[in-house]
Amino acid sequence: MFYSPYFFGQDIHWSLPLQNPIGLNPSNVGDFKGDFRIISNYKDQWRSVTKPFNTINLGIDKKINKLFSLGSTLTHDITGDGKYRTIDLNVLPSYSLIAKNNKKLTVGVSLGIIYKQITPANFKFDNQFDGYMYQENLSSNEAFQSASQLNMNIGAGLSFSFNQHTIGCSFFNLNQPNQGFFNTSIKRPIRFLFNYQTLLNQNGRFQYTPSFVVQKQSVYTEVISGLKSSYQINNKKLKSINLGLNVRFKDAVIPYIGLEFNNLQTGIGYDINTSSLNLASRSRGGTELYLQYIFVKPTIKNLEHRKCKDFL
Repeated sequence: MFYSPYFFGQDIHWSLPLQNPIGLNPSNVGDFKGDFRIISNYKDQWRSVTKPFNTINLGIDKKINKLFSLGSTLTHDITGDGKYRTIDLNVLPSYSLIAKNNKKLTVGVSLGIIYKQITPANFKFDNQFDGYMYQENLSSNEAFQSASQLNMNIGAGLSFSFNQHTIGCSFFNLNQPNQGFFNTSIKRPIRFLFNYQTLLNQNGRFQYTPSFVVQKQSVYTEVISGLKSSYQINNKKLKSINLGLNVRFKDAVIPYIGLEFNNLQTGIGYDINTSSLNLASRSRGGTELYLQYIFVKPTIKNLEHRKCKDFL
């Protein structure tokens, strides 16, 4: 607490970032085959170390026309004994600058509000120990100027896809919103994200998707590399079975499994902690779930009607 002006917080991040495409990059809004998409993600982590950190995300996006799409995301995160709560609501318009000859260049913008709240009464301070035991009724002598913050948050992204390759880069917290609960302004640093993925053996029974995600925020850097293997079944209901492995460098190994039913994709992954924290976590990081459903308008065939002659 005493050195809080010198530390920088981090944004919410996922172990399976490609399973939250519009949270990964706002230019991914509308990048699907269909008319309307719903995306949901849930993460529960560090239950073996402390009170669990819980994050849930809901995203929707829709194609307005061939070039313009519109989406929205709502994220709720709560962490620690002080119930540090974050609610993030964003509107995400995207526009395709190029969309022809298997090439697509899309730009997207994230415009939102971010609400943060803590519960100071849940903290325990040294002033509340009387020399023998902890006394909840003793004053902590800590003066929080505010227990909540509401700020605007602005981001932008660009993605380029050609053949089966996709490259994207995005920036978040461009306006550097204040996240401090004291009179001192503590600005949230700009976060830069780069992602790449490609599809191999597109027409085969087994398809492979290698991917790479790098995030940089202030002094923090996160690198996740992954490989997803899909077995195409292509029957009337079950389309494919997906097995994947992500590696977050110097921190965790994340195996996951997923299924695709018609327009529904769902799966589960687990963080196996490999950093020095595994002495406390015993390698148990957390569980992450994802779900995606794409609505497609049914096509109505033009029926030909023959006019019969009238007979008297």
